[in-house]
Amino acid sequence: GTLHVRSLAMGHDTAFASVSDFALGRGGSIVAYTASDTAATPHSTLRLLDLGTLSARTLEENSTALVHPAWAGGGTDRLTVFRSDISGVDTTWTIVLFTDPNGQNARRIVISGADAAAPGSALTILPTDSLRWTNDREGLLFNLRPTRRLSADPALINAIGKSDVVIWHWNDEELPPQRADTSERPVAAVEEYRLDAAKYVRLAEGTHVRFFLPPRSTHWIFAADNSAK
Repeated sequence: GTLHVRSLAMGHDTAFASVSDFALGRGGSIVAYTASDTAATPHSTLRLLDLGTLSARTLEENSTALVHPAWAGGGTDRLTVFRSDISGVDTTWTIVLFTDPNGQNARRIVISGADAAAPGSALTILPTDSLRWTNDREGLLFNLRPTRRLSADPALINAIGKSDVVIWHWNDEELPPQRADTSERPVAAVEEYRLDAAKYVRLAEGTHVRFFLPPRSTHWIFAADNSAK
């Protein structure tokens, strides 16, 4: 869509095209927004818009998708955006964090989860706008969900070595005629990334449990056990 910015003092509008999402910084002087254009290369960008000068500059570019820009509560010194990465049949997500993005000491940190680099990693970051910061603003909490991988059944592979088209309903547990990986690795988890220590902390995990972070809470994690059918 198009983001329209109107100057109440001057009475004129400025339009920014192909905007997919935006977040207004505290104080109302700066906007972080993502722009998506299938005809452009790269496909998605994250930009900072200075409302005083109406000038925008690019912070991040990606060939697939950048979604849900968000400022940490209480300031404009921490900005996050979700970035998708497609590898084979998997789409994994990372969080790109900018500290002091509009200042002289800007820093870019890519958060992918503690197990992301491990071979056969079963979990990836859940790309929602429900990130939570700890009270000291040094810890970022996020959810993890399964990375679906299709089984390599030779009978379902065509002559050129690629799978035929498979159609399934969005909430099917199995992907017909292929199926998801059924190993006993965790299928849900909550992790924290500590900026001050530059490390990950696994807070909770399970094979049949879905975790969620309650709004405006940094003290509790709620879980729902879906193992009973």
